[in-house]
Amino acid sequence: MKIICPKLVSDKDIEAFLKRYEKEILSNRPKQLEWHDIVLEDWQLKVFSDKIMHDKIQMRIKLPECHIIIGEKLWVSQSKYNALFNRAVLTIASNIASHIIIPQAIETANRLGVNPKEWKISRGKKVLGFCNSKKEISLSYMIIFLPRYLREYVICHELAHLTEMNHSANFHTLCDSYLNGCEKKLIKELKSYKWPVQR
Repeated sequence: MKIICPKLVSDKDIEAFLKRYEKEILSNRPKQLEWHDIVLEDWQLKVFSDKIMHDKIQMRIKLPECHIIIGEKLWVSQSKYNALFNRAVLTIASNIASHIIIPQAIETANRLGVNPKEWKISRGKKVLGFCNSKKEISLSYMIIFLPRYLREYVICHELAHLTEMNHSANFHTLCDSYLNGCEKKLIKELKSYKWPVQR
């Protein structure tokens, strides 16, 4: 961090200022992301460095292992790099989501004996799933970053909306039955899940 202040301000005054406003300063600093391989049960993303490419990012999208190759000059942790890298990861996710999420959703729906009219992949980052009154279910491509069992929770939650369109006690009873009595536990785990990308 670079601090600019008048020459007459003492080191003691600077330290006192920093201590007093530490929370505000830390909460407003740019987020530095530490990127690493993403390994889940049904797909993985590997990150490589390349000396020849210098300042470029290249993607290889092929399941079950996708690659991001980063020019060596971009390995510096800076906001421009973080934004480019995050965009590359999300591009890969949006390209592979339907190949992993839809088959899992269909398998789960068949097992439970409830089927929507249509499955869709949405671009939402905050809303992970949605069931409309036409009995169509949309699942966010972001759930590709969840472990399979948490994806299963999102899918079962939306399948329960085919019967109960609200979040009533009946809805939670049904959803809990789809999840073998683990709904509350899975909600807690999803809320505390550390996403490997910016949402």
